[in-house]
Amino acid sequence: MEIPKLQYCLDDINSQIRAIGDGLLMLNKKVDRKFDVFESANSKEHRLIIQMITELREEQEPLKHAK
Repeated sequence: MEIPKLQYCLDDINSQIRAIGDGLLMLNKKVDRKFDVFESANSKEHRLIIQMITELREEQEPLKHAK
């Protein structure tokens, strides 16, 4: 194979690899954003559950002593 053709093929492969890398970076950022949204929602739900458990315990205390 002639050197100019080889150089063209190498440049083309390099360009394709760069495009794949850019696509992977975009996908990684998108997944990170989705995970951040999920983590935030999960954290809020966790706090609400803890709050509900605390309130239930507080309501149970007078009932325990009433027996």
